[in-house]
Amino acid sequence: MKPYEHHSSKAPINKRSSSSLYDDDGYRSLFTQHIDAVLSCDLQTKIIESNAAASMLFGYETKELSGMLFEDLLLSSELIDIKKLFKLVSGGTSRQIDVVLACKSGHTVDVNVTFLPKISNDEVVGVYVVAKDQSEQKRLENELMLTKEVYESFFLHSADSMVVLDLQGTVLQINSAFEKNYGWKQEEVVGVNFVMIQPEFQSEFVNLFQIVRYGGSVEGFETIRRHKSGKLFHISLTLSPVRNKYGNVTGIAGITRDITVKKQKEKEIKDREEHYRRLVELCPDGFVVYHDGEILFINTAGAEVLGIEKKENAIGESFISYIHPDSLDDMKKRMKLVEQGETLPFIEQKFISREGRSIYVEMTSVPIEYANMPAVQTVFRNITDRKLVEQALRESQEKYRIIAENTHDLIVILNPEGIVFYASPSHERVLKRQPRDYEGKSIFDFIHPEDREELRSAFDQKLRNGIELRKLHTDGEWVVFEAKGMSVTNEEGFLESYVVVFRDITERKQAEELLKKSDKLSVVGRLAAGVAHEIRNPLTALKGFTQLIASGNGKQQEYVDIMMSELERIEFIVSELLVLSKPQAISFQKKSVKNLLNDVVKLLEAEALLKNIQFVTNCEEDIPFIECEGNQLKQVLINLLNNGIESMEKGGTIVIEGKKQNNEQAVVRIIDQGCGIPEERLKQLGEPFYTTKEKGTGLGLMICYKIIENHKGKLHFYSKKGEGTTAEILLPFADSNR
Repeated sequence: MKPYEHHSSKAPINKRSSSSLYDDDGYRSLFTQHIDAVLSCDLQTKIIESNAAASMLFGYETKELSGMLFEDLLLSSELIDIKKLFKLVSGGTSRQIDVVLACKSGHTVDVNVTFLPKISNDEVVGVYVVAKDQSEQKRLENELMLTKEVYESFFLHSADSMVVLDLQGTVLQINSAFEKNYGWKQEEVVGVNFVMIQPEFQSEFVNLFQIVRYGGSVEGFETIRRHKSGKLFHISLTLSPVRNKYGNVTGIAGITRDITVKKQKEKEIKDREEHYRRLVELCPDGFVVYHDGEILFINTAGAEVLGIEKKENAIGESFISYIHPDSLDDMKKRMKLVEQGETLPFIEQKFISREGRSIYVEMTSVPIEYANMPAVQTVFRNITDRKLVEQALRESQEKYRIIAENTHDLIVILNPEGIVFYASPSHERVLKRQPRDYEGKSIFDFIHPEDREELRSAFDQKLRNGIELRKLHTDGEWVVFEAKGMSVTNEEGFLESYVVVFRDITERKQAEELLKKSDKLSVVGRLAAGVAHEIRNPLTALKGFTQLIASGNGKQQEYVDIMMSELERIEFIVSELLVLSKPQAISFQKKSVKNLLNDVVKLLEAEALLKNIQFVTNCEEDIPFIECEGNQLKQVLINLLNNGIESMEKGGTIVIEGKKQNNEQAVVRIIDQGCGIPEERLKQLGEPFYTTKEKGTGLGLMICYKIIENHKGKLHFYSKKGEGTTAEILLPFADSNR
């Protein structure tokens, strides 16, 4: 259909008279007063007359419109044959089209145009053009279409899940985000009551549904929902009523947003806050939070420092009341700086407790937000004891200088970098070096290279318990010392120096070595009977097979193999005996626990058999190597096995176990069936000269304890009277195996 064929009707011919319609006052009034634009045109499309509404619509004066062709008002893009349209109307047919006309100002206007035949004396003499402005209607239609498109785009492409329900809770529509987040497809849920999709949340859903059904709304309600797969997730739910044009609620629109990540983060924040709260509460330092000087929070340690029996009693009190008058002015200045947003470094101040005691503290303050208000957090540490010690140290410094200058121990004072600025005169007596030879030099220059790292890590840690190290004598020899010390801080609380005391323990170390050698000789002596028996058996075999070979028997090679085997056994026993009896250089090497146990068992097996005792060895195959001095560990194992043998007068079995524990250490257990040890005497084992044997010296176990300690291990005994004894050795694995 062509544009101008939009609507047509045959106009009836007026039979009233042959005069012009304009001669009729009624028609004239209708023309001029019509609310729509009316143009009177001749059959050649020329405008003869127009009404006021036309001038207002097109922006032309009436006289300007007169004489214009109607097609001049058409937008150039409108492809309409106006002359043809007028010709059709001249045949008595009305026409109606939608067209865009151009105004004088250049603006365009959407109009609905009706073309009516103009009749005079029963003939069509022209055309009435009635133009109805449709701009507002078109705008509203466009806005409606745009709104619909925006809604559909928002509904379909929103990242939030959307669902539309009727008033019975039946699903009418869902978007793609709903399908993705809940796992159900549109065809699975449309037409299904929402309660059937999420039955476990029926009660909650019904309550919320009723609120919205009666005109209310739900915004940001946080709850949980279940995915089709069964997985629960957190959502924020918004429900709104859907209304018709009369304002009646006809349905419910729901929007849910997955807030699982948000809830997880909230939980993480809450967990961190709880962790922080517990950390603060358990911290040995005092924590106090205050606003405008009023205490809002204080932890247990802080309350104890300030002498507050119950920390709750401090809430609401003035923090200033706990500041000593000597520090009050400075503290007020610092508090003002923190309230302005500054973080202050640690400084020493004086507090005063509820009982009136002066307390020295080391403290720092930072601005924070607490309970949604700006506040100050102050962390303080009670250093009263340290300050008293420092004061006592300073007061007695002269007194101790006399002692330092006359003691046989070596005393040095070092700066934090290890540079010596005082060495006692005893250095000259012990190491033949003048004190001035040390001053200004690093203490590490005079320490054995192998001991320097241990000394570095020992400052402020192990020095108080003592470590062993070697210092250089002027003759080039290394002298063994035990070092102990402490750190000294200045009035500002900063590290000022280290005081280290070195005691010559060379003679003590020599005595310990003699004890080890003595115990070793004792072990060798106890082995003598077993060794004699062990060697005598192979010698008897050797003698017999030598006689067989001499007789010319044909099995000579077989006899020779047996003889070689027996000779190797004699060689092993003698070698082990020599190793134990000779002094050995201390050398830690990686060793197999299983091999160590097998060597010791071979050595003591003969002695055990003489006393009707059998060894049962259970050793795991995959025990990592340990780093040890093999001969010393064998000495320990022999001592423990001999103790077990001596305790089993009626014979029996000794179980020897080797296992790994927690992938960190090896465990060796020697379990005998002897007479056992009373529980009250177990604690005394290892003490010098304490023994449970009639002829014992009490040195064997003491040396065993010392050897295991030097291997960074532990030695334990478990026993009950009459139930046997278990000796347990724990030894760390070599570093490369950990």
